[in-house]
Amino acid sequence: MTYKEFRIQYALGVFSKEDLEEKIEHTKDKRILDLLSRDKDPDIRFCVSFNSITPNDTLEKLSKDKSSQVRFSVASNKSASQNILEKLSKDKDYNVRRSVVENPNVSMEILEKLSKDKEVYVRRACKYSYINISKVK
Repeated sequence: MTYKEFRIQYALGVFSKEDLEEKIEHTKDKRILDLLSRDKDPDIRFCVSFNSITPNDTLEKLSKDKSSQVRFSVASNKSASQNILEKLSKDKDYNVRRSVVENPNVSMEILEKLSKDKEVYVRRACKYSYINISKVK
């Protein structure tokens, strides 16, 4: 199915939620991911934010999503840029901040800042990230 065909069928509401989730999981077309990143269903946006080929500009938009679960997923995405991780390290939801800490690509600067977080769960995650980074070096 071409992108144009998908876009038309999506606009007509042909796809079930399960169909969309499967499409997100298996697509190689970043335009589909970008289109679905604007879906009204936060579960669909969550799936898009979790996909490792989701473009960084799409992840950037999703990092501002009203759903903390979507932001959590963006913070977990190994493709998220340091700029996105930096912004999410200031998120109001401590689970999002903890997810930033657990991202394998988080910078030491962000880890150092979050090691002083008000939430013990975030600080504890930093401790384990430091240990894992030390083992790699």
